[in-house]
Formats: sequence, C-alpha cells, structure tokens
Amino acid sequence: MSAGPVPGDVPELWAALGLVLRATALIGAAWAGAALLRRRRASAATRHLAWLLGIAGLYRVGAVVHVLLLVGLMLLLLGFLKARDAAMRGPRNGPSEKS
Repeated sequence: MSAGPVPGDVPELWAALGLVLRATALIGAAWAGAALLRRRRASAATRHLAWLLGIAGLYRVGAVVHVLLLVGLMLLLLGFLKARDAAMRGPRNGPSEKS
C-alpha cells in the first residue's frame, strides 16, 4: 500500500516547486527595488514601474528572474555604498569635539 507520491518520483512536483521559488524570488527583488526607490525618495511612478516589472516578469519567470535578481542586488549594493559613504562623512551640523 502506497502513502502517496514521493517527491523524487514526481518531476512535475519539483518543477512546480522551482517555479514557485523563482516567482517568490522575483517578487522579493521587485519589493527590494521598490523599497530602495522609496528610501531614495523616487516618485510613485518609478516605484510602480519597479512593481510592474516584477509582476510582468512572472510571465517569463524562467528567463527574467536571473536578470531582475542581479538588478535588485545591484540596487541594494548601491544603497549600501551610499549609506556607507554618508556615514564616513560624519554629521554635517553635529556638535564639535572641542573642549
């Protein structure tokens, strides 16, 4: 008596799982891009474009996910580098350290 399909025996199940993971990564990249654009005070139209690209990419998730993930990672890296540069410059109008 069999308890049901074993994942190793059903390649369609693995294909569906891979598709779900790719789609999740794609929407995650769109979210990260929109969040970064919001922090950079981009217009709402620009943020909507980031979401639109993410949603439209779901139709071509196999081919587009790699490109959008790289773009999302590049945007996150750019945000990190800008924050690091701002932190290295220090406060602009902060109190001086004179005694």
